[in-house]
Amino acid sequence: VRRSGAGPVVLDAFAMLRLESGAPRPGVDFTAADRACDGEAMTPAELGLSHLAPLDRGWFNGRRALRHASPPKKRLVTLAIDDDSAAAGAEIYAGDRPVGRVTSWAWSPSVKRAAAFAEIAWPVNGSAFQAAKPPPASGRADAKLFDTAESALEKDFLAAQNSATDFRR
Repeated sequence: VRRSGAGPVVLDAFAMLRLESGAPRPGVDFTAADRACDGEAMTPAELGLSHLAPLDRGWFNGRRALRHASPPKKRLVTLAIDDDSAAAGAEIYAGDRPVGRVTSWAWSPSVKRAAAFAEIAWPVNGSAFQAAKPPPASGRADAKLFDTAESALEKDFLAAQNSATDFRR
């Protein structure tokens, strides 16, 4: 790098990589537990990271609280937005109903559109959404859920949990 004179890696590249991999950022995409007020804290399931906090493992000290937690009312998801840009705070719609907001975004060369983390009401029917376009543009851009490395791990974990539950019955 020193010989070639490459420029520094910018935060935009970091944002793109964490969005494409599905790694939410505390303080940006969710409120960290030590900073959360009532109702702000999100569980690992709401973050799409329940595979990192399995309830059947002794090393996870929050398992008792999560066993008694109510079902998720919101969820952090990754969206591919059919627009060249997006804006943090932009509303996400399912049909005509607002269901959430963008927490962070970056242009993604692998998705070939804007990739975003969005906090949405859960459960929601379907996987087709719209995102409000940032000013000065108006209207909405189509958006859809896309899989990341973390969401793939989450799906595998939940499938294994469900098959284990079915086996026990």
